[in-house]
Amino acid sequence: FFFQSPRSCFDHLRNGAKRSGVYHIHSNKNTIYKVYCDLQSEPNFAWTLVMSHTLENVVLPSFRSIVLGVNSPVNSQWPRWDAYRLSLDEMKYFRSVSTHWRITCNFDTEPLQYRDYVRAKFTEFDAISFIGRGTCKRVERINVRGHECKDCTVGWYQSISPFKNILSHDSSKNICEFGSTPGYVSSEDNFGMYGKFNRNFRCTASQSSTTNLWFGIN
Repeated sequence: FFFQSPRSCFDHLRNGAKRSGVYHIHSNKNTIYKVYCDLQSEPNFAWTLVMSHTLENVVLPSFRSIVLGVNSPVNSQWPRWDAYRLSLDEMKYFRSVSTHWRITCNFDTEPLQYRDYVRAKFTEFDAISFIGRGTCKRVERINVRGHECKDCTVGWYQSISPFKNILSHDSSKNICEFGSTPGYVSSEDNFGMYGKFNRNFRCTASQSSTTNLWFGIN
């Protein structure tokens, strides 16, 4: 079936698109979004870039302290890797046409790697609505500096008050099934916030390292 007005990156994939890049998406309200679609890195998946930033730009509140469930767009009209975040309405739309979310490191400069990577189902862990501190949430797959598990619970943080932080995992905390990761830095943040970070984690290896949040479907 050919989709004349693709409503997701997956529609572009089903229309025969094979290359990752910038595509136009038509929402159910006939709004047109210009987004980056990853159609190649994982078989049968199509991913939409929702947020991306360098470690250097984590000083911006939209990448450190403003939770995903609050509207805080950055350069949302044109996808880019160094400083980019969709509006909350856009995030909610792409969540509605997605089954999964994932976070990658340095997708702009390296082929997809499963070292320092996480993927979860929205039905088990909604990254937008989640609020918690050290709350165990189930993921399909996670790897932090080589420490890995599949279909396991992991401790996550995202809060509005009294501490403000965007979605992140603290690999120094020995909680949930995943536990702590050997070689951690005290209070080490992974996949976001980066108040304390480890140079051995790929997203924080240098000031130009990027953290990339995606919503997708298979």
